[in-house]
Amino acid sequence: MDKKFPFPTSTVNQLINTLENIPPEGITSDELCEKMKCTKKDLSKVIPFLRYLNLIDIKEGKIILTEIGKEFLDAPEKDRPKIFRKALLNSVFKDLLKLLDGKEFTLSELAHFFKNKLKSKGNLAVLKGYAVKLQTWLDYAGIATKKRIGREVKRFFSLKEKEEEVPKEEKVEAKEKFDNKFFYELGKLIGYIYAKSEKEPFLLSQIDKLAELSKEIDKEGIIAELLNVHKELFKELREPRIFIADIQLLEKKIQSSLK
Repeated sequence: MDKKFPFPTSTVNQLINTLENIPPEGITSDELCEKMKCTKKDLSKVIPFLRYLNLIDIKEGKIILTEIGKEFLDAPEKDRPKIFRKALLNSVFKDLLKLLDGKEFTLSELAHFFKNKLKSKGNLAVLKGYAVKLQTWLDYAGIATKKRIGREVKRFFSLKEKEEEVPKEEKVEAKEKFDNKFFYELGKLIGYIYAKSEKEPFLLSQIDKLAELSKEIDKEGIIAELLNVHKELFKELREPRIFIADIQLLEKKIQSSLK
């Protein structure tokens, strides 16, 4: 493996959201920041990975869609994972996927795999953050299969293509299940975090509550994993904004479930 392996700094939803904001005629980074109401620093966590996946290119100062990027956006939702999988398997990540093929890891084991097999010098908390984001990619592409063994959650990685039906009932259930109290509690927790409370123990307790609440809407538990990983990073960095991307991901998940 290349020692300069590009560890993912964005979830699959962040990749897709950015891709969906790129018009056919292309767009400058300044225009994209304005359109998405984000900073260039936020964009820098996503754009390089869209390029690694060959979903976009940059020409004459503009971010443009590649052919596979256009194919992805033009495809029905149910077909997008296969196109994303194709992009992954033809990208700089293909060697990593070959190493993962046939193996199963918990999140911690995957972080140790990064450290030992890929010779990464990052600390395990940071590597766990990369691992969670990579898992969202591989879950979406159908390369990772989540399974629970006792209290442990493992993912089995396989490059063998499989056919699977995605259940359609969840969206209907979501409309019935979430009442005003759920959204009140959710909004209150998010408000605490956006307020950047200086009382660290209090803030961390709100993150724990938000992680538990997120499992009601995110059955895979990806958002809870992200929040917990970033909670460990927060203890080192003391920067509450580290949670904002996770909150935005949760908000988008809620909006999607209620359509």
